[in-house]
Amino acid sequence: MESSIEIHNDIQNSISRKEKAFAKAILESIGDCSEFRVIPQENQLVFISDSHVLMKYTNSGMESVNSEKELIRARQQHEIELLFGSQKFVWNISDRSKSAEFEDLVLELLNREAWIFSVKKVAPTNQGDNGRDLICEYNMLHNEHQISKDENSIKIGKMIVQCKTNLSTSKKSSVGKADVDVADTIFDYRPEGYMLVVNTQITRDLTEMLERQKDRKEQNSIVWWNSFDVEERLRKNPDILSRYKNLVSYA
Repeated sequence: MESSIEIHNDIQNSISRKEKAFAKAILESIGDCSEFRVIPQENQLVFISDSHVLMKYTNSGMESVNSEKELIRARQQHEIELLFGSQKFVWNISDRSKSAEFEDLVLELLNREAWIFSVKKVAPTNQGDNGRDLICEYNMLHNEHQISKDENSIKIGKMIVQCKTNLSTSKKSSVGKADVDVADTIFDYRPEGYMLVVNTQITRDLTEMLERQKDRKEQNSIVWWNSFDVEERLRKNPDILSRYKNLVSYA
């Protein structure tokens, strides 16, 4: 890590190791070898030794904190891949309340995708959603494998996301055509994109139906994630995995 993160009264700041070493060198150059405290502020670091106060203007606020968090996340992803790269996942979705939590998990994973700009739930769990679990704003010019957020390559579209689960108590191990209402949902709401996310697999018939809908080019994007796609993203986002360990965990 390039910096340490300090939290005081819910205010987060970063302290750069490079800036700390710089301050130490300055103080030692004037004969001050005493220990010093560091007080981080939004746009500066204040170094206080026994005899001197040194201020260094630098970005130590939320922008710097977020950059450091991204470095931590990248390091964690690498560590998780080393430790658990070949290990399988076990799903434990046993009732409707956990199916609703699966929607929350998908929402968090979508928020990490660079081609997705915003994600919202359509309705509370106890209200009907008319086939729409989540609504996304996404970049219509780049699909999930061609990521870019340059200002010159952005066109915002609306995508409807349906989340389907197979309960652990069920004998079914896949999601089929009878389990989703793809055509009706697309016809009723005319979104630019449609996405289906499941915690198991989708059947061949459903895959072929989605491929036919994609080939019609009536929508800008038709996307589906099976368990493999979800689990791949969970490996890359261990913080999300840790929040939903009641739903899914390493075997």
